[in-house]
Amino acid sequence: MSVIARAYLAIFNALFILAGFALICLSAVLITGVVPQFRGMTLSTPVGVGVLGVVIALISSVGACGAIQRSRCCLSVYAAIVLLLAIGEIGIGVVAIQFNSYIQTGLSAVEPYWNSLDSLALAWFYSQFSCSSLSTCYSGLVGVLQSQLTTAYGVCIGFVVLQLLAFAASIHLSVAIRRQRAVAEVYPQGYSVDKNVRWGKNSAREEEQTAYEIDRSSYY
Repeated sequence: MSVIARAYLAIFNALFILAGFALICLSAVLITGVVPQFRGMTLSTPVGVGVLGVVIALISSVGACGAIQRSRCCLSVYAAIVLLLAIGEIGIGVVAIQFNSYIQTGLSAVEPYWNSLDSLALAWFYSQFSCSSLSTCYSGLVGVLQSQLTTAYGVCIGFVVLQLLAFAASIHLSVAIRRQRAVAEVYPQGYSVDKNVRWGKNSAREEEQTAYEIDRSSYY
């Protein structure tokens, strides 16, 4: 089971490290203006994408390091971060579901953000939704959002489940490492259970004392 948890954490975090570097590269492309279609974009958007990529890569690196190097410290930090992110995402999802009925009446709330968009973003909205003003673009956007809402919920739920699996795998692997180190302290020359021990040549009292020492070492 520990091997499966370790492999899952290594693969899961490797994919997110790649995703983080992809976002960093995208940020660099947007900032340098290599692609003509994205020239004129405000600096805050690519910087935000780059920062998000760095955060994802750092968190995933901690998880991968904990799994590969068998570091309980890294695993504990990673598990805490992933759990907080999952709780936050669940909370955002609950709020989004509760306020879904208010989407149609949210035009006035969107207006300040709409007025702050740059010309490139406005041109994109106009071309995508065949509109020429906030009201018509907002109606088109609401229609797209509502049609894709089920898919979006499914993707979000799946992502949260993957995060919770990563949290469970981190905790399981951390506990397994602690137990192995406790056994190594009780048996510094190595520990093996052969047939003689299993079939009673060690006394029951010795077996109870050994189990007590292992549990006591694991606790501390």
